[in-house]
Amino acid sequence: RRVGQLDKARKLYETLLASYDNRIADSPEGIRTIGSLHQYLARLLSELKQPVEAQRRWDEAITLYRKAIELDPEYVRSYTSLGGVYIELGKPDEAIALFRKAIELDPECTAAHINWGVALAIMGKLDEAIEHYRQAIALEPGNHLAHNGLAWACTNLAWGFATAAEASQRDPAKSVELAREAVELQPDSANNRGNLGVALYRNDEFQAAVDALEKARELHRGDDPEHRFFLVMAYWKNGQQDQALANYKEAALWMLQGDRGEEQRRFQGEAGEVLGLDPEETIELLVETFGEQILQTPNDPEPWLDRARPVSYTHLTLPTINGEC
Repeated sequence: RRVGQLDKARKLYETLLASYDNRIADSPEGIRTIGSLHQYLARLLSELKQPVEAQRRWDEAITLYRKAIELDPEYVRSYTSLGGVYIELGKPDEAIALFRKAIELDPECTAAHINWGVALAIMGKLDEAIEHYRQAIALEPGNHLAHNGLAWACTNLAWGFATAAEASQRDPAKSVELAREAVELQPDSANNRGNLGVALYRNDEFQAAVDALEKARELHRGDDPEHRFFLVMAYWKNGQQDQALANYKEAALWMLQGDRGEEQRRFQGEAGEVLGLDPEETIELLVETFGEQILQTPNDPEPWLDRARPVSYTHLTLPTINGEC
């Protein structure tokens, strides 16, 4: 499956399901095992763009997991497995109820805490998700899923605290704390380094912000466009105007080459204000510097002119981001 041979993987799962002796269905563990195969097959069918057949497999998995629970209401793994299906079906509330029951039965169930964290993250409750990932790590310090989940939640919450459209919604110090934790967990993540740089910028630590953002660019193989406007502002506030202007030109050109979204337009507008550039001056600067490249873009003139005019701040919407006991 990992090398893209999805059809072969599908046939393998179907062969495994056909090979199970009916006697396996006499035990909760056997039923749960068959349910897990239906679950894996459903996920695969979703990737193969076969939603009707995928849903049939999801339904079969749910039926089997519930049957396992009925046969043995204290068999914890049935609850975590069923909860995992509900996460994949986009029903985090139903998943959480199952993880809560699993932890009632077994307070040391690492998988329940990890998947509870996933469900909370899907709901945008990153602070609560972080607590469950930390509990999972306390129970099983080497669990990489818990570490990865914690890093993901920390870096995304840090991003939210640093980039909220309303200044009153920001918490730069908390953002730095969370971003540093994410970097400690995943030091080679360009995104985590970049988010740390953004947090440091908001916390008025401009040299440290430049260092973190340049490290992110290095980890990103020489470029990190999604954090570039913060690098611009960090350079400028650090007294390095030439570097700021050079990075601003490159970032603004990147904005012209595709629809980068409202959030990036907001960052561009903020960077332009820091550099003292109004929108029309930005356009003039870009035409002067990249005139020929701009003419060669596949976009019509008006759309790229619209993208070149930064927008005002808008409200933040946080982005979002599966275990045996």
